[in-house]
Amino acid sequence: MGNASCNIYAVHGMQNIQDTVQNIIEEIRKRTVLSEEKEYEIKLVLNELIVNSLQYAQVNSNTPVSVGTKIRNGAVSFIISDKGKGFEYQDYIMNMENHKRVIREDELMKENGRGLLLVSAFADELKYNRKGNKVFAKILL
Repeated sequence: MGNASCNIYAVHGMQNIQDTVQNIIEEIRKRTVLSEEKEYEIKLVLNELIVNSLQYAQVNSNTPVSVGTKIRNGAVSFIISDKGKGFEYQDYIMNMENHKRVIREDELMKENGRGLLLVSAFADELKYNRKGNKVFAKILL
């Protein structure tokens, strides 16, 4: 798995998320064996990040969200970006040193923010650009 495999997908709406995520899973499967657990983690991370981008940052219905993928050296990386104004992600994600901690029940009952809690629990690396309209996530395979 030394050679990198890179792809870019455009997601135009909520109805395209499932197909895009499935295409990404199939691309990963071409390169490596994927356990059911790891597949679930990847689907959850991608789904949550794409939904957030479409729901909160999409400029208009014709503006797609970009999903870049890279499979290399036993890991899959994603960059999800949109043309929106971004958000103050520091208020929503955990400190990266603590992102693998157990999520408390009261955190899961909050009206907002559960998706990013779950993403931060499953992603091995999670970073936002300064503006908050581009996120990098990495999952070890």
